Amino acid sequence: MAVELLRAVNNKPIKHTAAHDLKSFIYLLCWIVTFFTGPESQLRKNTTKLAIEGWYEGNDLIAFANNKEGCMASASHLKDITSYYGVLSACVGMLSELVRHQLYAQRCAHNPAIAQFNYYVGSKQP
Repeated sequence: MAVELLRAVNNKPIKHTAAHDLKSFIYLLCWIVTFFTGPESQLRKNTTKLAIEGWYEGNDLIAFANNKEGCMASASHLKDITSYYGVLSACVGMLSELVRHQLYAQRCAHNPAIAQFNYYVGSKQP
């Protein structure tokens, strides 16, 4: 689930947009390439110490949002992608970077790729 939607649950509602769905898809893709290690739904045997596990720590949706945002900001989840996915790993890395920069758009407004991403997801930020 998109960080903005997780935070909005306890506050005033916000409009659910296609941008939220795109971010949710990217988060799901990160989860899949971290936990599945091969065909036929082979799950990773040892999931302790995975950065993505932090997405689910806490007692409320705000904690989940903060943990997910912190993980995306540090890109720590990328080191846990299983080798099975090969080239897809690079794609997940690029998509994660776009989400990370969109979450922190004020720091990277000069990047044309981020400007394009923000344009297509409807962000008001440069």
